[in-house]
Amino acid sequence: MHNIPELRHDRLYNAREVTALLGVHISTLYSWMRDGNFPKPQKIGPRTVRWKGSDIIGHLTRVAAQSAGISVDELPF
Repeated sequence: MHNIPELRHDRLYNAREVTALLGVHISTLYSWMRDGNFPKPQKIGPRTVRWKGSDIIGHLTRVAAQSAGISVDELPF
């Protein structure tokens, strides 16, 4: 069984953790980013990127709101 990290707004996540949180393959994650459907990571080193937890939470909140028929403009952030 895979170890799925807890999603926290104040933490940085690597690609393996993001894909575990979302239950998708790494190629899906990068496809979503290429299509503008997922936040891009922050570059924190020459060959290292991380996603901010707050960006992931914000994205998931917007997706859930849209699925529920709530306008993104109605969200409190």
